[in-house]
Amino acid sequence: MEINEADQRTTNAPDSRSAMTPVKLCAAFAAHLPQPELAALVERMMQALKLPAGQLRMVDTLPGGAAAGPAWATVAQPALTVLAAGQLLGVAAAGQALDRELAARPDLSELALAGALLHGHRGAAVQRLAGIFALIAARRDTGQVVIANDRLGFNPLYYLLRDDLLLVASEAKAIAAVADVQPDPAGYGQFFYIGHTLRHQTLWREIKTLGPGQLITWQPQGAQVHTYYDPARQPQPDATPAPLEAIHDALQSAVARAAHANRQATLLLSGGLDSRLILGVLLSQGIKPKALTLEHAGFAQGLDGLLARQVADVAGLELDFRPTRPGFYRSADALEVFCLADGMTPSFSLFISQVYPELSAGLGQVWEGLSLDLCLGGHHQSGATLRSNLPDLLASRRANRRFLRQLLQRDWFEQIERSFEQELERELERYPDSEDGWIRFQMVNRKRRRVGLPPHQIYSRKVLALTPGVDADFVEFMWSTPVQQRQQNRLYAQLLLRCHAPLAGPEVLTGERRTQIDQIAQAGIGQPRRSTQMLRGWVKGLGLAPYAREWQARLGGVERVKIDSAPPDVVIGTLRATGFDRPFYRRAQIEQWLARAERGSVYWLHALLPVFYMELWHCLHDQAALAALRQAVFVNEL
Repeated sequence: MEINEADQRTTNAPDSRSAMTPVKLCAAFAAHLPQPELAALVERMMQALKLPAGQLRMVDTLPGGAAAGPAWATVAQPALTVLAAGQLLGVAAAGQALDRELAARPDLSELALAGALLHGHRGAAVQRLAGIFALIAARRDTGQVVIANDRLGFNPLYYLLRDDLLLVASEAKAIAAVADVQPDPAGYGQFFYIGHTLRHQTLWREIKTLGPGQLITWQPQGAQVHTYYDPARQPQPDATPAPLEAIHDALQSAVARAAHANRQATLLLSGGLDSRLILGVLLSQGIKPKALTLEHAGFAQGLDGLLARQVADVAGLELDFRPTRPGFYRSADALEVFCLADGMTPSFSLFISQVYPELSAGLGQVWEGLSLDLCLGGHHQSGATLRSNLPDLLASRRANRRFLRQLLQRDWFEQIERSFEQELERELERYPDSEDGWIRFQMVNRKRRRVGLPPHQIYSRKVLALTPGVDADFVEFMWSTPVQQRQQNRLYAQLLLRCHAPLAGPEVLTGERRTQIDQIAQAGIGQPRRSTQMLRGWVKGLGLAPYAREWQARLGGVERVKIDSAPPDVVIGTLRATGFDRPFYRRAQIEQWLARAERGSVYWLHALLPVFYMELWHCLHDQAALAALRQAVFVNEL
C-alpha cells in the first residue's frame, strides 16, 4: 500500500508505545450528499455527544464523508486519514507480522500504520491489534473507508446503515440526533426480560452496535458489515489444563500490554476477588496504584468497602475512600449516567452507576476487573449447558412480562414478546449448548452490552479504563483450557495464594458471602442449593422481591432498604412529570397503579419500573424534557 506521509498532521500525538485516547468518534458517509451537508451532520453529532470544547477534531475533507475524533489521535495526509478512540496497542507487532516493509518505514506514526494495516488486511489486522479501541481509516485515493473496534467489541461503536448512508458513533445518541429512529420492541424486550440488549441490538430499530469480530467497509456504492472472527465457536476438543504459572503469565502479559509506566494508575478496589488479583499483578510489575474505593453501604452490611480497606492496608496503598451518597439516585448525576449509557443499562438498580461521578482526569489510568470471572471461573450458573442456564436467567425478570402485559396495548406487547423470542433464539443458535457456550454467550452479551458499558462508554469521558479481563489474547488463552479448570473461583484463590500471598490474608466478599481465600482454594464456592435458587426465581417472578427483602431484614439477614435502587419519589415524580402519554400505554391502568404507589405500595411501585424506564428513554433525545426532569425530580445536590 502506497502511503504518502509528507503532509501528515497530528495534534499532541501519543507516544510510540500506544495510542491512548479515552474519548469518542463519530462520522457520516454518503455518496448522494454534498460535502457541506455531511460536515453539518457530523457537527450535529458532535454537539449531541456534549464533550468539552477542543476534544474532538473535525475532518471534513474525506471522499464521500466527514468524521470527528480525538484531536490527539487523528492523522490526516494525502492518501489516508485515521481516527482512533480508546487504547490501541500492538501496532508495531501487527506490522511485523503482516507487512514488514510498511512497518519498517520510519516516517509512519503508529496510528497511520494501524490505518494502513486495517485497509490492507481488514480482519487479520484487527486480530493482531490489542487494546480496547475503535478505528476509522479512510483512503482518499480510492474513496474506501474501513471502520472497526477491538476483537471482542468492548469499545462501543454504533452505526446506522441505510442505502449508501452510513452513520457511526461511539454513543447511539449522536446517531439519533441526526436520523429518524423508532423504538425497537426487540430491544425493549431484551432490556426487561434479561437486563440488557443482545449482541447487535439497541433500543432503536435503525441503530445497531458493531458486534465482536465485525468491521464495516464503505465505498460510494454502499456499505457492508463483515464478520472475520466468531467468539461463539467451540474450543479445541483436546484442551488440556494449563499450569497455574502459565495462567499467571498470561494475566501478567495482559496487564503489561495495557500498563503505561509514565502515567498515574488508580485501581477501583472492592472487597471482591477481581480487583484484588489485578492489584497483585500490578504490584508484581512495580506499579503501585492509588486505590479508589466506594463504601457501598446498604449491601452486605458495608463489607465491600471494609474489606477493600483491609486489602489496601496490607498492600500499603494510598486509599481514597468515598462514602456512599444516600441521595445519589435523586441526583442529576444519576440521570446523567443513564443518558451516557444511552439508557441501555438498568442504571437505577446498579451500584456501578455511582462510580462515574467519583472519577476525574487526575486519576490517570483506571484499572477494573471487568469479565475476569468468565476467564477464571467466577461466573454464576445453575445448569451444565447454555440452555439449562436460561430458565434462571429469565426467571428473575419474569414479573416484568406480567406487568408489561397489563401496562401496554396488546399489539405493542405482542411485538415485544414475538421479537424478543425471535432474537433470543437467533442468538442462542450461534453457540454450542454447553457450559463453554454459556460462558461465551455471557461474554458477548451480558458482559459487553451491560457490564462493559460503564468502563468503556461512560468512564471514557473522563479517564482511560483498563480492563485486562477482556484482553482478547488473555481471553483466548483461558478459553483454550478445560472448562472444568475454571470453576467455583478456585483459580482466583490459587493465583493469590501462589503468586500474591500477602493479599490472600484478608477475607473476601463473593456475592453477599464473606469467606477466606484458602477455603475457596480447597473447596471452591459452590452454587446455592437448587431449592434456594428455585425459591428466589419464584419470588422474583411474582414481583415479591421487595417484600422478601423486608422479611429478610426483620431476621437481620440484609439491610431493610436496598440502597441501589430508584427511590419511590423518583419513580413517581418521573411519571408525573412526563405524563406517560404514549399511544402504546394502557393509561388508565398506569394511573391506577400509580395512585396505589403514591399511597405507599412497594409492590405497585416495583410494577411501574418498566414505565419509568420507557419514559426516560423517550426523554433521552429531548433536551427540554431532560431539563424539566432535572428541575422537578433529579434535584439532589451531591
